[in-house]
Parts: sequence; structure tokens; C-alpha cells
Amino acid sequence: MTLANEDLPQLKSYFYEWLAEADSSRRPGAFELSLQERLIRVEETLSNQIELTRQGFSAMDKRFEGMQEQMDQRFDAFQGQLDVRFEVVQGQLDKRFEAARAQTDSRFEAMQTHLDKRFDAIASDVRNLSQRMDKFMLWSFSTTVAGSGLVITVLKLWPPV
Repeated sequence: MTLANEDLPQLKSYFYEWLAEADSSRRPGAFELSLQERLIRVEETLSNQIELTRQGFSAMDKRFEGMQEQMDQRFDAFQGQLDVRFEVVQGQLDKRFEAARAQTDSRFEAMQTHLDKRFDAIASDVRNLSQRMDKFMLWSFSTTVAGSGLVITVLKLWPPV
């Protein structure tokens, strides 16, 4: 007897019916019950572990947030200390620069006064020298005129030879 393609769906439906009847008539054994109980306990334990893991992660998140807040507070306090130190150092530098500027100004004024005195002394020396040269030129001119007049007078009064 050969099977045709039309017989395959019919056999398939019979096969599913026989399997359903065989499965319903059979009672679960003690081994299968213990496996089901174990599976239920494993699932409960797994769900408990998952919940504990979630709680652990949320606790870690809270701890990290606390640490972050603490670090932010410490950083802000440190930044405040640095700002105060910077302002103190800046004030000291300003005072030092002002003192150096005042000292430089006083030195410049002292040098300016000294240079003014030296230039006045040089100008006075040049005026004195100019006056002496004027007197010398007048004396030289007077001596030359007097000497020339004397030579001319001597030559005119001297009998000719």
C-alpha cells in the first residue's frame, strides 16, 4: 500500500490526536514534579537576585551622587581658598609695584634736579668763559691798536735816514 499526497494531511491530524491522548492519559511522575519545583525555586531566586542587583545599583548610584556632591563642595571650598590667596597676592603685588613706581618717580625727580643743577653750572661756566673771551678780545684789540699806534708814531717821529 502506497501513500498518496492527499493522505498526508489526514495522517498528520491523526498523529496530533494520538499525541494529545497519550499526553493526557499519562500522569506526571515524582521526578517531573521535583524538576518543576526546582525550576520554580530557581526562577524565584533569580528574580530575587535581579531585585537585589537593582537595589545594589541604586545604592551605588546614591553613593556616587553623594561622593560627587562632596567633591563639588570640596572643590568649591578649595576654589574659594585659591581666590582669597590670589586676591591677597594680587594686593601685595599691587603694593610692591606702587612702591617701586614711587621709588622710581623719586629717583627720576632727583636725577632731573641734579641734571638741572649741572646744566645751570655748565651754562654759568660758558657765560663766564664768554665774558673772559670778550675781555681778552677787547684787551688784544686794544693792545694791537696801541702797539700799532706806537709803531706808527715812532716811525713818523723818527728822523728819516
